[in-house]
Amino acid sequence: MAVKRIDSGFTEPTEGVYLFRCNQRAEREDK
Repeated sequence: MAVKRIDSGFTEPTEGVYLFRCNQRAEREDK
């Protein structure tokens, strides 16, 4: 689970999901 990997650094799961979505968008733009 990729969300769990990023969420591990934050106490709030919502913040982890937000960063996860931003990460996916950044990866798509980078490619």
